[in-house]
Amino acid sequence: MGRVTVVSEADGFLALQDGAGQSISLQLGRAGQWPMMRIRQPEGATLNYVGCAPAG
Repeated sequence: MGRVTVVSEADGFLALQDGAGQSISLQLGRAGQWPMMRIRQPEGATLNYVGCAPAG
C-alpha cells in the first residue's frame, strides 16, 4: 500500500511513497499562464512538465 502526504500546502508539494518505501516529491502549480508539474526523483533529479509537454 502506498501513501500520499502533504509536504507544503503553500508550495503545492506532495510526497508519494509506494509500498516498498520509495518516495518522490510532486509539485503542482503554474508557470505564468501554463499549468505545471514538477517531479523530484529519489536520487535528486527533477523533471519539469509545463502545459503537458516535458520541459528541460
